[in-house]
Amino acid sequence: MTKTPKHLLSKMQGILRKGTAGILCMILLTSLIATGCKKTPLPDEAENNPTKTEITLSGTSWKLVGIVDTRTGSLKVLEPNDCKECYRITFETDSTFSGQGVNNQILWGKYAIDYTTHSLRIITFAHTEMLDIGDEKLYRQILREIQSFILKNTNPRILHLYYDDGKSYLKYEEKGDKT
Repeated sequence: MTKTPKHLLSKMQGILRKGTAGILCMILLTSLIATGCKKTPLPDEAENNPTKTEITLSGTSWKLVGIVDTRTGSLKVLEPNDCKECYRITFETDSTFSGQGVNNQILWGKYAIDYTTHSLRIITFAHTEMLDIGDEKLYRQILREIQSFILKNTNPRILHLYYDDGKSYLKYEEKGDKT
């Protein structure tokens, strides 16, 4: 229940003393206070943020678009940027994942996720140890620092994996298995 400030209560009591007109004003004021306190989601929030029951990463595959700096909005595309299979992550279950860098494959990994708080942490992963190409080493380092996520219910769906206390995120597009 919403608490009404004391100064509004005293005004309401003064209005009540003025008879029928005061009572009607009181009803109007009360309804305005009650409806004004409800948070109506913005259209963007309602469309792009699925409810808890709609959110699942299990069984989804994602292709990295780039790294976004939340302070400037700038997007850094990782090199090489012309590789269709590079910088992918697949959430196989609600605790395991696999992926692909450039030259190295993430064979398996474990993560912890909380769909209520949107926290996601990479616990561990194993990868092949071939020569790193492009920004592959940076990509693996960032995966180890992931703290939270946002799933945007757009077409295609967009996944943000936040790190560095929310100052940056990996931006992915949903791709399915091998598309």
